[in-house]
Amino acid sequence: MGKRRIFSKQIHSAVKVIAVGVSLSFVLMSPSFANERELVVIPLSYSVPDQVLPAVKALLPEDATVSSYNNQLILKVTDKEKALVEDLLKQIDTVPQQLLITVRTPKTRSYNEQKLSAEGTFANGRVQVGNSDQPGTITIRSDSAKGKSNGTQSVRATAGMPAYIAVGQSRPVTTVQIDGLGNRQYVTEYLPADQGFYVIPRLVGEQVLLDILQTDDKHGSQAIDTRRVSTTVSGGLGQWIEIGSTGSATDTSKRGLTVRSDDASSESGLIELRVEKL
Repeated sequence: MGKRRIFSKQIHSAVKVIAVGVSLSFVLMSPSFANERELVVIPLSYSVPDQVLPAVKALLPEDATVSSYNNQLILKVTDKEKALVEDLLKQIDTVPQQLLITVRTPKTRSYNEQKLSAEGTFANGRVQVGNSDQPGTITIRSDSAKGKSNGTQSVRATAGMPAYIAVGQSRPVTTVQIDGLGNRQYVTEYLPADQGFYVIPRLVGEQVLLDILQTDDKHGSQAIDTRRVSTTVSGGLGQWIEIGSTGSATDTSKRGLTVRSDDASSESGLIELRVEKL
């Protein structure tokens, strides 16, 4: 009789364990538990977070959270949402395409030395410096010159990453100074002007989108003026894409002890880009 009671208790305990296990399984499989969001860290293999975050955020609902740290995505998502993100990253987190960007800048240049003047005095048919008996001025004028040139340069770039292209150049400016003894001294200075831009190429099939941020430094009377302009243009791979034009004018005035040298120049032309796969 005692053995029957012990056996009955064992069966009753086993039934309770099975019932608890079945209940736990139903809880784990219930939609409310499966839809709970958990913190997930997904490392990126080839891309930086800024490149993939817009696509990931567009894929997930608003109540999911997406952020990044170093080269990792920090997500608070459900298991289903995590699987969707992983499938998306298999498509976009790939080895970036290497590109060759060629810049063509056909330019028209115009240089004009306007005037070289020396201030002094005339006495007995000679030019003297430092004597104020009869002040006068000697002016020498020169002609202007124009020319056209085509310049190209190439730079390797990675799709989705910025590349800098400089189209400015240093220009020599020569002045003449005459000291109190009448000795001439020629001084040449190179005045740089940084006219360049950053370009971010993005591939969409056989089309390329170019995000452009331009930096334009121009010489003012006492300082360099800087302008920045951003824009986006598009075109076909391997085709020349006009992105804008360059135009600069420089007017330089130098004064020495007795000499003033004025020089002016201008430069203009289109800027075209061609993007090719490597």
